[in-house]
Amino acid sequence: VQLVAEGVVGATGLEIKSDPGVPWVYAGFGGLMITTLVSYLSHSQVWALQEGEGPVGTLYVAGRSNRAVLSFRDEMDAVLEAVPELSTEPS
Repeated sequence: VQLVAEGVVGATGLEIKSDPGVPWVYAGFGGLMITTLVSYLSHSQVWALQEGEGPVGTLYVAGRSNRAVLSFRDEMDAVLEAVPELSTEPS
């Protein structure tokens, strides 16, 4: 069996393609991973309202936590007890 090449074709069969949206897909995936990790963190909020002035004023303190509610309550109690001017009697 003899093999005869009659002509040379200047192609290899490889294709070159470019997709400009690929970096956006990777960025979206990275953002999704970051926000998933952030959702596991505990977020706490504390509000304070002062009515009146001087020794007869009233300070209202409230708080909220999305996780670890019992430890948040203990931490808030410890912080409020550390302030000697405050009476922690509920109104």
